[in-house]
Amino acid sequence: MAGAFATSLVQSGWTNDASRNRTELAGAMTQGQASIDAMTSSGMDQQTAVNQISGIVEGQSVMLASVHVFATLGVILLIAAALIWLAPKPKGPIEAAAH
Repeated sequence: MAGAFATSLVQSGWTNDASRNRTELAGAMTQGQASIDAMTSSGMDQQTAVNQISGIVEGQSVMLASVHVFATLGVILLIAAALIWLAPKPKGPIEAAAH
C-alpha cells in the first residue's frame, strides 16, 4: 500500500513538474519564430517545424522533471540513511535464538 502511495506521489510530482517546465521553456524562447522561419526556409513545412520545436521543448521539460524527481528522491534516501545513526542501540546481550 505504501509503495503504491509513494508511486502515485512521485508520478504526480513528475507530471506536474514536466508541465511547469514546459511552460517555462516555451515562455523563455525568444527566438521561436526565427527558428521556425529558418526551418521553413530550408524546405520544411510550417507544421513540421512547429512539431519539431514542440518535441524538443517537451523532451527537455521531461528531462528537467526527471532530474528534479531523482534529486528529491536522493535527498530523501540520504535523510533516511542518516536516521540509522540516530536509532537507539540495543541494550544488553542479543539472543540469536530468541523464541
